[in-house]
Amino acid sequence: MIYNKLYERFFWLSLIIIFLFGGYCNGISLRDEDPTTRDKYLAVFKEAYHNVRLMYPDRKKANRKNLFMGALSGMFEALGDPHSIFLDARTLAYLESQVIGSFGGLGFSIMNRDNEIIILYTLPNTPARRADIRSRDRIIEINGKPINKLSLSKIMKKLRGKPSSPIKLTILRGRSKQRIEKALSREIISAKEVDTHIFEGGIGYIRLRQFSNFAAIFVKEELIKLKNKKVKGLIFDLRGNPGGSLHSCLYIINYFLDGEKKLVYIKGSKDKPGQFHKSNNNNVVFPNVPLVVLANEGSASASEIFVGAIQDHNRGIVIGNKTYGKGSVQTYTASSSGMNVGYKVTIAKWYTPNGRAINGVGLEPNIKIKSPDYTLDDKYYIYKLLKIKLIENYVEDHPNLTKDEIREFIKLARKEGIKLKKSILVYLLKSEKYMYEPDIVTDMSYDKVLKAGWENLVKRIKITNK
Repeated sequence: MIYNKLYERFFWLSLIIIFLFGGYCNGISLRDEDPTTRDKYLAVFKEAYHNVRLMYPDRKKANRKNLFMGALSGMFEALGDPHSIFLDARTLAYLESQVIGSFGGLGFSIMNRDNEIIILYTLPNTPARRADIRSRDRIIEINGKPINKLSLSKIMKKLRGKPSSPIKLTILRGRSKQRIEKALSREIISAKEVDTHIFEGGIGYIRLRQFSNFAAIFVKEELIKLKNKKVKGLIFDLRGNPGGSLHSCLYIINYFLDGEKKLVYIKGSKDKPGQFHKSNNNNVVFPNVPLVVLANEGSASASEIFVGAIQDHNRGIVIGNKTYGKGSVQTYTASSSGMNVGYKVTIAKWYTPNGRAINGVGLEPNIKIKSPDYTLDDKYYIYKLLKIKLIENYVEDHPNLTKDEIREFIKLARKEGIKLKKSILVYLLKSEKYMYEPDIVTDMSYDKVLKAGWENLVKRIKITNK
């Protein structure tokens, strides 16, 4: 019953947001456009299209669909805005899956490493896990076609598709490079968006991977669980969170701010007034608990709206690195033509409650944790380690990395002439280990930003209790 009520609220709020954004567009009129000039440009386009179709020797490249899709893409590229783009069928489906939080896929994560597509991990109860696809398997073909010349994003689009649609993968396994064929069927994959943990000292931790349409529901459920366990402080981790739904973000900020406070200011065209979105007391969960927000260069858009509101209202301490700097709002629309394409267009810019513009600039944390500063010698030895695959092979053979195994690795590195500090060797070793694990990292000896957040909260709690 609670879920249904929340879903209903999200439905109506979604409509409000859509109408709000529609308001920015509906006020724009093309009546002042000179029809004579417009028709001249259309005539030039028609003439160019006709001549290319007639004269270009490669008939496959000069087909109607290819030319029109290219022209539409070029129209958006002319804006010089990387966030306003033409959406072909695959890109439209991918964008919708990101916002909804589920998609037709196989249930594994991949990365490009040394020009190989490596499977990092598989998720439980997914086609990949049932087909015995494993961490470190390398994909070389999709549906019998090599993928070595494709970008990672294009490979990801090929892996996703309609639920129940078949797909064949060819993988290499192990150092012997055993060739294996796998026939799978795509399923709806619900991405795990929220992770929680309780650290020593009663410090709660919640990580949000993206602001999907239902993120606010999942976050609230986990926050209530943490509240029932009487956590004394809370770490909210938005590192690597690319953003997503604006209304989900606004709901989640509400969980931490009581009263009517400004959350974000959205400004559309110059001739229209902007609008503040404000909080209310209806959804507050943690109005007073000490709060730390973790952010980095991968925290963008809705994540930055959250960070900006928390900073401007002095509700919490932001720790990590400067955020990405995406301060614009987009709406995407499926074409009414009947073709499976769409458009994503920038319709407004947003500012923090205190009026800070972050587009292309980002937000600085209250406490900055510097990334490791490697010397030229360090970089040489790291390159050597990667080239001989000492770390990669060792973690594959010792996935648990006990203290004894870590000491053994350091000895092996020394035998290979690797003159890196012990701390750097341990960090590189653990980086390799955690890369292949789908769960959150709770190892503070490895995650310095997380440790700084925990220490900050412990210190503040002690001062409050005095």
